[in-house]
Amino acid sequence: MKNLTVGDVMTRDVVTARPAMPLKEAARVLHDRHVSGMPVLDEDDRLVGVVSERDLLLTQAAQLPRDAHWWESPARRDDLRRRAGDTVGHVMTTKVVTTVADVPSPVPRG
Repeated sequence: MKNLTVGDVMTRDVVTARPAMPLKEAARVLHDRHVSGMPVLDEDDRLVGVVSERDLLLTQAAQLPRDAHWWESPARRDDLRRRAGDTVGHVMTTKVVTTVADVPSPVPRG
């Protein structure tokens, strides 16, 4: 049985975003490409974050009325307030973890 690496299971044709990309365009790209997230690159093609469906959904949730009790925790309120912008750069997750292709994959061979 071959031990798979990240390179064996990763997507190679990756769609990317830029921080200035409007959120509506990012949502369209995610939908059209059937992916749930994409890396965000700066003008020098360096990774600066990741934008995901979750980021876009939280932006919509930030527009809910104040009496929406499910988001009353201070941590959630701060997260939603931060995500009230209108570009990928406003809502992307900036604390990302990266890896390299030759690392053993946690995905079982099947």
